[in-house]
Amino acid sequence: MTEEGLAKIMDFCLAKLEWGVDLTKTATIMGTAAYMSPEQAKGQDVDHRTDIWSLGAMLYEMMSGARPFKSEPDYPIVYICLMDVLGQKGLYDEAIAAGEKMLALGVRATGNLGVLAAYYSQTDQKEKSLELISELKDRSEKGYVSSFWMAAAYSFLGDLDKAFEYFERAYDEQDGNLIFITAPPPFRSIWPDPRYKSLLKKMGLTNIIKKQESGELDPRENNRSD
Repeated sequence: MTEEGLAKIMDFCLAKLEWGVDLTKTATIMGTAAYMSPEQAKGQDVDHRTDIWSLGAMLYEMMSGARPFKSEPDYPIVYICLMDVLGQKGLYDEAIAAGEKMLALGVRATGNLGVLAAYYSQTDQKEKSLELISELKDRSEKGYVSSFWMAAAYSFLGDLDKAFEYFERAYDEQDGNLIFITAPPPFRSIWPDPRYKSLLKKMGLTNIIKKQESGELDPRENNRSD
């Protein structure tokens, strides 16, 4: 809403980022599945036509009171994105539900399994987390598996010794995912550990330590009422 009272549609609850660090895929997709075009949901290249699709879906719902497509999408990327976004908000049960739909569609990429293992460990489903960790360990004997996600799962399980063992491995492997240890809420529990600060210093992120200690990077501190 502008100061003149003019409502502007910024996007249709979705965005595709085609810039930044390319770690495991060419683009990152975020959005509301009901308004995604098939190309967007599949992670394919999109143009202005995907906005036309989303606008049509939105107008249909505004006029009819119902969404044009009532069945759940069968594109794994939708559930991968939902799992990531919901988990980052601390909505672990909802993130797990999306992750299990991802698994049902046959997706077992190591990074995605690591994320789901981390979210399982935040709930009462720790046995499932250990099962995924075991699978990742087995697969690491046959090919590369990001040490970061192993560390994340162990840190959420409370096994910090094992977690920092894998965090150090991730540092040695120059794993780009390691930057995520600075993000609350999932990793706030490890911030007080001296090994965490030591790792950030090795990464050249001493400025992050100061911001975290001041509460600048913690939403709970930022939203606290005086």
